Amino acid sequence: MDFEEKRNKTRSASMCCLVRDNNGRTEVLMQQRGQTASHSGMWDCSSAGHVEIGESMTDALVREAKEEIGVELNKDDIVFTNIQHSGDKNPEQVYYNGYFFFKKWTGEPKICEPEKCWQLEWFDINKIPENTVENRKAAIKDYINGITYSEHCWNWRNNEG
Repeated sequence: MDFEEKRNKTRSASMCCLVRDNNGRTEVLMQQRGQTASHSGMWDCSSAGHVEIGESMTDALVREAKEEIGVELNKDDIVFTNIQHSGDKNPEQVYYNGYFFFKKWTGEPKICEPEKCWQLEWFDINKIPENTVENRKAAIKDYINGITYSEHCWNWRNNEG
């Protein structure tokens, strides 16, 4: 089994959002995706990635944060916010995305994979960029509104014969 098959076999992904207080307003760290297989040039969570075979969502979360933005996460600081059942506009690409927000981490966030990430930027959580990946945008709104389960991108079903 090659890497792509192994990576996509679980059909689940773990999404990390670092949040901070800045003069009374909540900010979220977002990355602008580089030349990637999907969503190139769009804004995304602080780090995100597929859960590999034999790996838990929280293990993937910790691994991806280290690989992508160079920060260490402590599992004791995890704040689970949302599980999203995502149809991804294609019946062959159904995913379970777990979203986790962190207010504590070790290290200064930086771009560790420049080919996959063009920039990191803090945004007011209520004013994220329009060109944010749609299901990430929905998950951030769910976080703000305290919604812990959502379904996203199931519109392809409406177009079936």
